[in-house]
Amino acid sequence: MPTGFIPPIRSGSNSTLERSGKAKGSAAGAFRFSRQASVGMDKEQILILLGKPLQASKDAAALQKEAHRFWDELKDAVTEVWVYPMGWNLFFKEDQVVEIVQYLK
Repeated sequence: MPTGFIPPIRSGSNSTLERSGKAKGSAAGAFRFSRQASVGMDKEQILILLGKPLQASKDAAALQKEAHRFWDELKDAVTEVWVYPMGWNLFFKEDQVVEIVQYLK
């Protein structure tokens, strides 16, 4: 399964993370030092780091569309997708990022 990082879209969000009380754990460490989204972060951390997605969906058809060739691997493991610029798709299981996929057209 493709797992990786997504480049930051917003700057100056490190202090926002600390104020929100989300500055804990290994995901927060990745946030602080690389300022990149990573698997394990929760939705609030992603919103602080990247802002609102272009699209968000819990619909199975939308999940399949955004997963592209990875759908067979992801279909039982994800409940929501957030779509960001430059082809970045963040897949969630409940409130936590479980997969990040970039699909360039």
